[in-house]
Amino acid sequence: MPGAAVPIRLLNPGLGKFEIEQSTGVREETVQLAEPGGIARSWYPAGPWSQSPVSAPTGMADQDEILLATFGGGLVALAHKSIIPLVAKSSGKPSEALQDALLTMRERLHAELSGLGVELGREGPTDVIITPPGFPSTSFNYAEQRYMGLHVDQHDGLPLARRSQARRLCVVNIGWQHRYLNVFPHPVMDMCQSLGITPGGDAEPASREVTARYFTAYPDAGVLRVRLAPGQGYVFNTQDLPHDGATPSCQSPGVAFHAMGAWGAASESGKL
Repeated sequence: MPGAAVPIRLLNPGLGKFEIEQSTGVREETVQLAEPGGIARSWYPAGPWSQSPVSAPTGMADQDEILLATFGGGLVALAHKSIIPLVAKSSGKPSEALQDALLTMRERLHAELSGLGVELGREGPTDVIITPPGFPSTSFNYAEQRYMGLHVDQHDGLPLARRSQARRLCVVNIGWQHRYLNVFPHPVMDMCQSLGITPGGDAEPASREVTARYFTAYPDAGVLRVRLAPGQGYVFNTQDLPHDGATPSCQSPGVAFHAMGAWGAASESGKL
């Protein structure tokens, strides 16, 4: 098993609490892909869930932590007024009005993050992800036409040994119901060390292979589940830690605002 877990930090605990639980392990699912003989393997947290022993310190942010924050109803109200109606009308490619609304939302989010000690750059993509209720995954792979389960993002295309340098992702629940963040709080390099994998060179495995081999070898890996109420969100390196989202069984879809940027570069300008 890998070493110490990446810690979780609450940025403004006075504004909201977070329910954090831990799974007893992971379960595997296989999906038949469109191409002949193609099979994809996915991993999901396996219950029952128990209260997590993870401590959640408070204070200033560190870029190697999983940061949790409560942004409040103002951010959600802005999204419901300016973004969600435009998403509902969208037929695919975002309109200019939707792009402007996303940029306005990102500016508001960055201002609130800055007040919490998090300086996040604006050079990364911004998006809104909608997931039907009752889904165990919120990460859809359009190339394979399937939900991913626990995975590591690939936005910057960095080699395994440099994943700690990747841009961070901020996600805020702007829907009507709570949703979940599932995260295995151990970096890719720690998993490599546990498996005896030496990164580097042409033989370096893809991060998908690393997570597949790890969860196969350690089916008792404890995955954390963080309950995110509307207006709550997180910031961490999703290109280094296996993670996913999930939506509860309810009447409303899950809606999440995503903004990515380099740590400590909130003053930089950028485009979608």
